Amino acid sequence: MKNQKYRMIVIIAVLCLFTICLLPANVSAGQKKTYGDFKYCYTEENDGIILLKYKGKEKRVTIPETIDGFPVVAIGEGAFKENRYLKEAVLPETVQTIGQRAFYACEKLKKAVLPEGITILEIAVFDCCEELQTVHLPQSLLSIQSAAFSFCLKLEEIEIPKNVKFIESEAFYGCRMLKKVVFPKDSRLERIGESAFKYCRFMKEISLPDSMQILEEQAFSDNHSLQKVVFGKNSRLKEVQDGCFGDCPFLKKFTFPDDENFG
Repeated sequence: MKNQKYRMIVIIAVLCLFTICLLPANVSAGQKKTYGDFKYCYTEENDGIILLKYKGKEKRVTIPETIDGFPVVAIGEGAFKENRYLKEAVLPETVQTIGQRAFYACEKLKKAVLPEGITILEIAVFDCCEELQTVHLPQSLLSIQSAAFSFCLKLEEIEIPKNVKFIESEAFYGCRMLKKVVFPKDSRLERIGESAFKYCRFMKEISLPDSMQILEEQAFSDNHSLQKVVFGKNSRLKEVQDGCFGDCPFLKKFTFPDDENFG
């Protein structure tokens, strides 16, 4: 019996050693490393790599799918912040999260391609990207957080994926060239936050999905070209808060839901 137990201990020890040897030798949780122009670390929680900082000068950056044999699962907070060279960013399908202010004030960024799997656009992720013109939002997206696209001065059109339920405060604040916001017919959007589309000076018309329930204060205020607001016949609208359409001098037509419970 003692010999059998000894053999089992030896076998288990050998298997554990073999497993450890299969892992890349230079990977340890939390330890900061360098890969080209990227600083990164490994996270045990997601069993993958977080890109902490990009210090390169490339105009087009394609983020790698793997580093050290592990998938790149996250773009860290402020990873590309204030980069003065970046014009296009392409993220791989392995990325699950993008941290707050990840691309904040990338003054030349024109295009961003975001992968399926991302559920939240964090606070100010593209804030002050003044040249941003094209953004692909994934269908997996559930929420657009505060100031995510505020002061994206060249953004003219955005399509909101059907699964987005919340557009938070100031999400598109100051996007003065934004002309068109597209909601699919099967949109699940429930709430547009305070000042979310304030100062979108070129928006002439907005058609809101039936799923919409709450429009918060000043959500569409100070839009000096806005002429028409349409709510669907089957709208579930419950509340339009103070100043939602304040200082929209050319707003002439509302199509409200015909619902006695509204308001």
